Amino acid sequence: MYTTSKKRRTPQGVYSFFHRSLSGKSLMNKTRRNDGTHRLLLILFATTVLFRCTHQEPSSGVEETEEAFIVRSQNYVLHINKNGFRYEFRQPNGQVIAPAHPETGIQLAPSGQPLSGVVTATLKEAGDSTAVFEVSTEEGLTADVHLRAQRQTVRMEIRPQTAGEYTIVTRTRGVSPAYGLSEQGAFEEDQPTPTTRPRAELTGIAIDSLSTRGWRRMISNFVIFPQHGLAEVSIAPEVKYVRLTAEENAQGAHHIDALTTYYLLGSPPQIYHAYRNVLTQEGYPFYRPKPEWFGVGWEAYGALAWNTNEQTVTDNVNHYLNDGYPLDWMVVGSGFWPSTPGGLDDWGDPLQASEEAKKLQATTSFGLWDAERYPDPAGFIDYFHQRGLIFIIGLRAGFIPGGPFTDEGLEQNYFLQDDTGEAKRWKVGFPRVPVYLLDTRQKAAVDWYVNLCQKWLDYGVDGFKEDLYEQPPSLPDDLIDPVNRVLMDRGVYVMGSNNYLGSPVDLHRYSDFNYNQKQDRGPINGLTFAYSGFPYVYPDIVGGTGQANDRFGGEPKDKMRLYMMRYAQYAAVNPSMSFGYGPWNFDEETNRVCREAAQLHHRLKPYIYSEAIRTYHTGFPYTLTPLPL
Repeated sequence: MYTTSKKRRTPQGVYSFFHRSLSGKSLMNKTRRNDGTHRLLLILFATTVLFRCTHQEPSSGVEETEEAFIVRSQNYVLHINKNGFRYEFRQPNGQVIAPAHPETGIQLAPSGQPLSGVVTATLKEAGDSTAVFEVSTEEGLTADVHLRAQRQTVRMEIRPQTAGEYTIVTRTRGVSPAYGLSEQGAFEEDQPTPTTRPRAELTGIAIDSLSTRGWRRMISNFVIFPQHGLAEVSIAPEVKYVRLTAEENAQGAHHIDALTTYYLLGSPPQIYHAYRNVLTQEGYPFYRPKPEWFGVGWEAYGALAWNTNEQTVTDNVNHYLNDGYPLDWMVVGSGFWPSTPGGLDDWGDPLQASEEAKKLQATTSFGLWDAERYPDPAGFIDYFHQRGLIFIIGLRAGFIPGGPFTDEGLEQNYFLQDDTGEAKRWKVGFPRVPVYLLDTRQKAAVDWYVNLCQKWLDYGVDGFKEDLYEQPPSLPDDLIDPVNRVLMDRGVYVMGSNNYLGSPVDLHRYSDFNYNQKQDRGPINGLTFAYSGFPYVYPDIVGGTGQANDRFGGEPKDKMRLYMMRYAQYAAVNPSMSFGYGPWNFDEETNRVCREAAQLHHRLKPYIYSEAIRTYHTGFPYTLTPLPL
């Protein structure tokens, strides 16, 4: 924030001056119009001034009145009423952006106890861009509120003065319309009545325990109010508290020792750029995505269910390539690990396998292939490299008791533990037996896991489709992120199914999407990703994952073929797309429509990727931009 009595050049003014100078309209340029050196100096001058007028300037401090604390910026005024720490954001002209909550701006309580509102606030110290307040609740709890105000952001950290675990909430009065929350807004559960349909606009949602559960894996509590020039997020990988009602715009978390909430102000491009910087500062960095992911892909599970081996995969991929489908990437996500007799049924389905066979049913059998189904994995992978595809396999962080490498992890204490200090077994979606989960808070555990991944990479595998699902909500939402960050740092290709905030992957895959699910969830899922800062959207396999194993039962084939064609056309204009079950299994018209959709996406790929790079640099979701932005 910047205050001064001197006239300050705006960015628009700099551009105008720069244009006049280069076109010969400035007085100084009239005498040296063709001097290249002079033009270079003008460019350097304009760049310097533009940087100075767009650089985030510090605050001039906190103004205190009898009733309030006031922080002024070129872009906003933060007005904090001492009674209840009721804060609101205003435009410099006084227009309200987000009105103060009528009762209290901060609530807190020890975990498990009813929330208590702040009633008093005093200023302890203040600097140019920071301030510290002491607040107390009606129940006598005290906390320090650390405030840092900058041009586009306000950071508010609430830290109780007595150590312990707390629920902490920050709030204003309701603001609407609201967008974001990643996959939370795309699913039907917990939606307010009278509607239970997924929707991108979130006003009315009230969730006291937002976290990873069920099919929601890409988690974010980032919310943007584009009509108001406002966005917010509480940095909390734990269980979160979100209310977007007419009465309350609240964010918080449970079982924490402190809460950090950011408010971001400005136009949507300014907000997303500031958000990108906030995430980097808070340890959730963006990564530059790799171009191949934005082409057309192929997934073995959608094509073959569990019936994967070197021959079936080769035949199916070649059918696509020879038929004119321009594939750039492929995923073999299951069935490549070693099996035992009785471990698979006729379709290769391991779900009814013996207990002994289940010990091998995981992607944590690093570097181990089924000798019968994959006798030459290095040659198999190289074959597809020769055809121009990157080769991806499935990856999960669940270790089966008795499985490969599990004992090593137990000996080193690399798995999440229970309250007694023993490694805990967790029920997840797959494998179907309880598994140990990697403790990614330990750097040594992450390094061990990534070094195990190298066993796959040594065969020529290019990267991984991360696919842990149905993890318990008590786990931190960023459980997988530390692994993905190291893999991305090493240049490994990563498709992500789990993450919190940030973008530690190349491609954001939303939860399985099939014929037998609510069909508006798919497009809305992609939009909520984009609103939340996950714009490298991959809308799952064209046709879903139920065609190859007939999981959709006796549905009429004409409906299924129509679904596949429509989904191919929808996926073609997403940032990425892929195929599984062969469209030729219906008829030539279905195959033609799907092939044309794939070819359309292939033609768009250079444009999509250029927008992905713009997104990487700016944070704004150029690859999939919802209209309200």
